Amino acid sequence: MLLGVLFATNALAENILQNITYTPLSGGQVQVVMQFAGPVGEPQIFTTENPARIAIDIPATRNGMSQRRIDVSTGATSAITAVEAAGRTRVVVDLFHAASYQTKIEGNNLLLTVNNGMTGS
Repeated sequence: MLLGVLFATNALAENILQNITYTPLSGGQVQVVMQFAGPVGEPQIFTTENPARIAIDIPATRNGMSQRRIDVSTGATSAITAVEAAGRTRVVVDLFHAASYQTKIEGNNLLLTVNNGMTGS
């Protein structure tokens, strides 16, 4: 019985990615809003240059979205994909070229602002 309670508690602690929306901003920036069922934990973020991408791993989160890919085609942002694996959800932002970004957590939302400018030295 105790084992069943442990699993039930663990299932309740899991968050769910419910929706992803984006808004074009001035200067070719794009704001991506990831909406979760509960407060968002600290994501792990990394980038790749070839192909240019921003990958966001959100631990202990299931992907509750029915649409796997969202086409954006605005500024440096090409598309957004969300997949679930190994107890986490990974959101990948495909870029036309490398670009800087900022993230911010607001309650149950994780905001990612992708700049349009090129990165590098």
